[in-house]
Amino acid sequence: MNSIKSIFVSFGYNIHDMGEAVKSKIYQLVDSIGDENILQQVMEDVAFYASKKNEMDLLTIEQHAELNEAIKEADAGETITWDEFK
Repeated sequence: MNSIKSIFVSFGYNIHDMGEAVKSKIYQLVDSIGDENILQQVMEDVAFYASKKNEMDLLTIEQHAELNEAIKEADAGETITWDEFK
């Protein structure tokens, strides 16, 4: 979980309940920053995450099913080597 969500988890927020209360806390934190350079960096970081598309949303139902099956197989150790794949 190497993302902005991990920041919220580290502050004790439930990532599935990140509604208005979290937004309010973010606004408060940003409002308390006085350094313009830090504000610029925060803006760039937030803009990056806000504009980033979730690639999973672009998959079809069939692709989701195939991906989930592949993950289950890999978790069960049912994998092949690169040479076997070629």
